Amino acid sequence: MLANGLEDYLNHYAAPFPGDWPIQFFMRQLVYNTISVSLPDVCKNVAPLIGPLHISLNSRECVLLNFHQIFANLYSFLFRAKVKLAKKPKPWQISLLLEVMYGGWTLVRDTIMAVFLNCKDIEFLTLINLIDNYVPLVLSIYSVVFKCNDYGLYCKSLFRCWVMMMVFHRRHYDKALLVALSTLKYWHENTHPMPPVIQQFLAAFDEYPVENFHSVL
Repeated sequence: MLANGLEDYLNHYAAPFPGDWPIQFFMRQLVYNTISVSLPDVCKNVAPLIGPLHISLNSRECVLLNFHQIFANLYSFLFRAKVKLAKKPKPWQISLLLEVMYGGWTLVRDTIMAVFLNCKDIEFLTLINLIDNYVPLVLSIYSVVFKCNDYGLYCKSLFRCWVMMMVFHRRHYDKALLVALSTLKYWHENTHPMPPVIQQFLAAFDEYPVENFHSVL
C-alpha cells in the first residue's frame, strides 16, 4: 500500500481511516506499534476512526436483538401470524421493523404520553425508552445526523450510543465508541488540526464507499 504513493502522502498529511471494529483494532496496533514489527514512521500519521455506518448497523442490530420478542410480534403482525422473525434478522428486516415501529409511535405518542406521563411501571418505562429513545437514536445517527454534517449533534449521539452499548454489554462496541469519544476530546484539548476539518467535513469521513464496493464484489 505504501509503495503505491501512500507513503509520500503520509509524509505531508494525516490519513483518516474509518472502518469497523476489526479495522480499528488491527490498525491501532500498527499505528501505536504494539506488535514487534518494524514499520515506517509515516504509519503514525494514520488516524483510525470508528466508521459511522458500522455504528449505525451494529446499534440497530443491538436494539433489535435485545428486544427481539417485541419486534418478532410486530413482524408476525405485518407478515401474517405464521411468519416468524429469525433470531438474527437481515439488515433490511431490522431497518424495516425499526422504521415501522417509530413511524407508528409518532402517530400516537402525544396521546399516550398525555395519559401515562406520570406512570412509573418498569415495563412501561422500558418500552418508552425503546421506542422514544433507542429507536430514533439508531435510525438517525448515520442517515440524518452524520449525513447532515452536524458535528455537535453527532458527538452527543455517539455518547448516547456508547451508553446504550454499555447497558446492553455489547462486546467491542462498548469500547470502540469510548475510544472514538476519547480521541475527539484529546484532539480538542490539545488544539490538534483534525477537529476543525472533521467539524467542517464530517460527512466525508465515511466508510460507505468501501463497504459498497465490497458488496458489489
